[in-house]
Amino acid sequence: RLKALRRLIFGLGGVQLAATIAAVGVIALAWGNAPAAALVLGVCFAFSSTAVAMQLLAERGETASSTGRTAFAILLMQDIAVAPALILVHVLGQGAAGPGELALSVGAALAKAVAAVVVIVLLGRLVFRRLFKVIVGERSPELFVAAVILTALATAWATNQAGLSTALGAFLAGVLLAETEFRAQIETDVEPFKGLLLGLFFMGVGMSLDPRTLARDPLFITVALFGLAALKAAIIFAAARAFGRSNGEAARVSGLLAQAGEFAFVVVGGALVFGVLDESVAQFMAIVVALSMIASPGFDALGRALGRWFESRDAESPAGTAPDPLSAHVVVAGYGRVGRIVGRALTSQNAPWIAVDRNAAGVAAARRRGEPVVFGDATRLELLHKAGLDRAAAVVVALDDADAAARAVAAVRQRRPDLPVIARARDDASAARLTALGATAVAHESLQPALQLAETALDAIGAPELSVRALADALAAPPAETSPGA
Repeated sequence: RLKALRRLIFGLGGVQLAATIAAVGVIALAWGNAPAAALVLGVCFAFSSTAVAMQLLAERGETASSTGRTAFAILLMQDIAVAPALILVHVLGQGAAGPGELALSVGAALAKAVAAVVVIVLLGRLVFRRLFKVIVGERSPELFVAAVILTALATAWATNQAGLSTALGAFLAGVLLAETEFRAQIETDVEPFKGLLLGLFFMGVGMSLDPRTLARDPLFITVALFGLAALKAAIIFAAARAFGRSNGEAARVSGLLAQAGEFAFVVVGGALVFGVLDESVAQFMAIVVALSMIASPGFDALGRALGRWFESRDAESPAGTAPDPLSAHVVVAGYGRVGRIVGRALTSQNAPWIAVDRNAAGVAAARRRGEPVVFGDATRLELLHKAGLDRAAAVVVALDDADAAARAVAAVRQRRPDLPVIARARDDASAARLTALGATAVAHESLQPALQLAETALDAIGAPELSVRALADALAAPPAETSPGA
């Protein structure tokens, strides 16, 4: 993604970050804040809420659209900037006096961060990947989840020992785990924890807010809220237009990303602890951030309405939708002998596909060959969703276990009743079961090779091609029921 969208990520995303930090920083300075506080406030408001924006796109099915790609590029650049922002807050909290001392402190912190990151990444590649291969071999879901949590905590502890933020350590742990073939299963397994901890995080933020601040200055907070959104939307709109986006798309993206993000709470909290921000300023800004996230659907609706207005007036055609790399693809559940043959057949026709399998060694070998295979349980709906089930054109269930194949077919049908599902069956009973669960077509494991042999033999003795095909179709049909005395 970085390579394919590098112009939008580092160009458009970089311009948006720098321009928003500068604009908000200048305004904060004009209101009498110290330079360090103004810089922190600029960083806080430059970030948008990835969780809110991506959820809004997903609900409308626009993640793969041109608008979705542009928004994704900006959000990805913001995610990349998380680590430098955490380091900056830490350095500012040490109280560098002048610009020279500040630059020196930032340089020292960056050098320390780079050294820590290199050590963590090397250890992660050498230790974590091997550790997870051993754990997967134990086939214990509880042990697998425990290892994921231990990895996050251990990495956070390591960065803390290096004098850096624990949040940076958690971020690095996610990067390390995302590089492994187990990432899809990890993401599926930690989803309940993510929802719970995110809920606790926002509960903690809400409990830390002082409603008296809102009661004292409701008008000022309202002006700050809509002023921030308007300023940020204007910057994103101008940057998007400068990078070749249409007026309509620029308006939609600016409305979608006009809010402040959840990361601002982390930065404000850290700045408050280090004494960079006063309690009153931190409270005021936290309330503005919270209200802007609440107002996100309204900003988004306004941006979409403005986009439609632009499109009705502009001579430019709407940006429309672009196919996603994992759009109209085939999901292959199971990547054993049969799954590999299916994958090779799809590749030969340049058809996009992704396979899901629980054999860690097989997945690792496939990935070394450059094949799109991820580790995970293909019978779980969450995992199939991660493989792009909602955008898939078909699913091939190539699992050799009859019960697992039945669960996979049922999971697909639960989510996509309209999707073609081609399943592998070991015998007539399995075929009947899979058909009853909603499989569109069933391939008998023993029947297909026999039919192929019969067709080849008939062809070898000169039987007409149409007769061979008709006979094969007749043999493939389910046998008619007969009475016991027949």
